[in-house]
Amino acid sequence: MNSFSLIWSPGDPRRSFPDHTFVTDLKLPSLIRIGAGRRPGELEPQLSEFFTQDPATIARRSALFFELTESPALYRTLQQCFEKIADIRVLQIAKISKASPEESLYSIQEIELYAEIIDSFAGLLESHPTNSDALNEFRDRILSISRSESYLHLKQQIAEQSHLVHNIRSITVGINLNAQLMPTEAGIVQVNEEQFKSGSVLHKLLRLDFNEDDYTCISPLHPITKGMTAAESGALLATLNSSLWKLVSESVSSWKPVIRNYVLDGVNWLIALLPEIDFSIGCVDFLLKLKRLRLPLTVPVFTETDCIIGLYNPILALSGSAEMIQNDLTFDSNGRIYILTGPNQGGKSIYTEAVGIAYALLHLGLPIPANRAQMAPVSGIFTHFAHRQVDRTAHGRFAAECARIAEISRLLTEDSLFLFDEALSSTNGSEAVYIAQEVLSAYAQIGGKGIFTTHLHQLCDLIEDMNADERIRSRLCNLTAQIDSESHQRKYLITKSAISGQSYAMDIARRFKLTKEDILNGH
Repeated sequence: MNSFSLIWSPGDPRRSFPDHTFVTDLKLPSLIRIGAGRRPGELEPQLSEFFTQDPATIARRSALFFELTESPALYRTLQQCFEKIADIRVLQIAKISKASPEESLYSIQEIELYAEIIDSFAGLLESHPTNSDALNEFRDRILSISRSESYLHLKQQIAEQSHLVHNIRSITVGINLNAQLMPTEAGIVQVNEEQFKSGSVLHKLLRLDFNEDDYTCISPLHPITKGMTAAESGALLATLNSSLWKLVSESVSSWKPVIRNYVLDGVNWLIALLPEIDFSIGCVDFLLKLKRLRLPLTVPVFTETDCIIGLYNPILALSGSAEMIQNDLTFDSNGRIYILTGPNQGGKSIYTEAVGIAYALLHLGLPIPANRAQMAPVSGIFTHFAHRQVDRTAHGRFAAECARIAEISRLLTEDSLFLFDEALSSTNGSEAVYIAQEVLSAYAQIGGKGIFTTHLHQLCDLIEDMNADERIRSRLCNLTAQIDSESHQRKYLITKSAISGQSYAMDIARRFKLTKEDILNGH
């Protein structure tokens, strides 16, 4: 059958992002869990395999995920069939050479599972309307299979053969002879639900049922042991039974590839869908969790500029450990690179993480956690979250930071998004400010967009100088973690601001009565 995909549009070149560090930095695997169908010994699937830059694929997934979240019956059937497809794969990858006759005999389970999957989907999709392109195409394919003559014939055979296989009690063996009555070949002629009875042709003749009883043998295969010792007789019988066991084993084992080849044409396309179904289930699970909490989700409109209203961090929202705070984000001609400063524990990292998650979800084809959004897709998401690196000595960590920033700088384009959280915190202030200014000035000239979250308030005072360069394509701007002017409490709101870094220090000093005036008045 022709290739089919639930989550990729036919024309998607499936270009990967140049760097996937952001998947770990943004803790995306904690939101979208995949790998439920993985079996022991298999490689764990990676979320990085599913990112797309193709608008048609993004739209296809968006419609698919919306339909699955709105239809519990569809979603439940997809989950149940996913487990059955995974079971077929396990049966198929089993080594034939190591399979016992019993395992080979019961390979008919592959066909049974295949039929259960087709019938489950067909039964639902025949009566359940579908709206997304992915499910419409999937329905057409399933119904085409379920109504075909070959599949209907297969189902008839399944009922008969499955009952026989699960109730097998004896096997009829056929042996071809030559003119001298020497065996030339042997094999299994039939499997039976009854055990045969020892006897002879004379027994049948005396009972007058020679033509009516197929389960009484007319000549036992036991060798004539007259005159043999018990040891000799036992050895000869053991040799005979061993030979018969080998015959049965080899004959039955040959059934498995025959059954497999019969099913392969029909089931391979379902096996190929396993990673896609796994990914889809993980995405829908994530969306359903947010939906149960009645948190807003929106499908972004594609535009050349970015404006997200009511953005929130889903990791924080799902943790239930704090009040959900929503913020806005704009990337346009007035500002495409933001220097985000503010007090510690003011929500800077949470906001930076939320921005990255929004763009990552966009390129997975998911709605984003916000009230509404218009966004421009990106060619890469580059993150450097210094506090999430493995602890090293001060010098080693600084060198690692510089190497990471240099790597990002080589890959950055005008369509890229970069997110730095407390970068260069491992070196002294003057060095950090100098390097940060050089990096941000270059990024402004390249034309990328992003957020540089930092404790280096001095950078805010350099924004005007960096924007004065006529070669820049991305204007720099300042964002602040807001503090209430009356209570001096952190509000976890991120706003644009033209104030310098010293204003935060002044606000904190006033809050704790550490201004010169406060101290002198206290004496």
